[in-house]
Amino acid sequence: MVSFKDLVNELIKISSIEFDIGCLGKNTAMSKDKVVAITPEGFWEKKLGHEGYINVDIADFYPEIVYYGTEVIHVVFYLKYKLPSPIYDQLHKKEISEISYKAVPLLTMAYLFKKYYENVYIYLNINKLVPLLIRPHRFEEKEEGYEGIIAPRII
Repeated sequence: MVSFKDLVNELIKISSIEFDIGCLGKNTAMSKDKVVAITPEGFWEKKLGHEGYINVDIADFYPEIVYYGTEVIHVVFYLKYKLPSPIYDQLHKKEISEISYKAVPLLTMAYLFKKYYENVYIYLNINKLVPLLIRPHRFEEKEEGYEGIIAPRII
């Protein structure tokens, strides 16, 4: 198993994301923009369970390019997923039928878990608006590793 420090360092090296280490507890890291986190496997399950999560493949997403800014424009790549049925976004008080996640951290974590653990599972919740989980083991497997958590971008 890869060490937490090595996993985070490689994630930083590949993605150029800055992290706060230990802000969620031991062996945790959260990106400065609060969109991406690395935690021990099971961290999210202990908080909210895994009801509504389905295992999806990277090929289930399609690319989305978003331009931000007016005078200085910067581009962010996302991976978008079309939900099987709309879900209600309580924060924005509307139904949504698609959801996006930052592409670089999603692809980087999938790559690193495949590299170090030989497997990667991507879990997306189709019932409520919660983060995407990237893990080297299935929910029902009680293995020790780390999971990536990515907050959604609402469309």
